[in-house]
Amino acid sequence: MSAQPAHWCRRLRWKTYSVDQEDPARVGQVFAEGATLFTCLATTHPVGPDDGAVAPECCAPDRSCYQPHPRLACV
Repeated sequence: MSAQPAHWCRRLRWKTYSVDQEDPARVGQVFAEGATLFTCLATTHPVGPDDGAVAPECCAPDRSCYQPHPRLACV
């Protein structure tokens, strides 16, 4: 099983998000697999409000639209 992600935007979504979000290690696994299509909750598209690509490696603290996911603070 993968470790929790180093960063995780609260707007990042994928098909199994509602189940996966409960387990940060599972989220880390989803991010590492790279086989999931991601969308942004703010735009409902694979592009964020800043017109950047939506993916775990792209949705990072250096983006203006990034908001840390509250689950990261819990672990």
